[in-house]
Amino acid sequence: GGDIPCLGPNLNPPAFMLFMQPLARLPYKQAWWLWAGLSIICLAWTAWSVNSFTSPNSRIHFLVWLAAMMAFAPGMANFELGQFGWLLALMLTRSWLALRQGHTSAAGLWLGAAIALKPFLLPFVVGLWLIKEPRALRTTLATTTGLTALGVIAFGPQASLDYLAMGQHV
Repeated sequence: GGDIPCLGPNLNPPAFMLFMQPLARLPYKQAWWLWAGLSIICLAWTAWSVNSFTSPNSRIHFLVWLAAMMAFAPGMANFELGQFGWLLALMLTRSWLALRQGHTSAAGLWLGAAIALKPFLLPFVVGLWLIKEPRALRTTLATTTGLTALGVIAFGPQASLDYLAMGQHV
């Protein structure tokens, strides 16, 4: 981590830290079980969301989606390592489905939250601009900005400056 050991090697912005803070206050065992349960719920909701688009009336297809996502090596590693991937998958899937269904504000809320928590998703903003979805674009930018501002308010501007400084070395 160098001069800022609390940020390395896992680089997360203050908005992410704000989101995770309630979990971090729990004893480890409780936090792990809560996170594992939330991850499984996100995985199931993601599988259900994809299934509702591809095969809306098929429980068998839902179970296949769920099993495939659980069996896929990155999915299992995500779970075993306590990573954020299944929550992120849910946010991106819900954003995609909302956009497909014409619910552009909902799409922007989901995507904006995902970008605030994991800024490497910022190129999706360019995608919204290219496909000419101004309402989704505005909502995404407003949500990202708002959640980022909450992180700055909660942890102070120095936390964001430290995050940006670490980001230059990625």
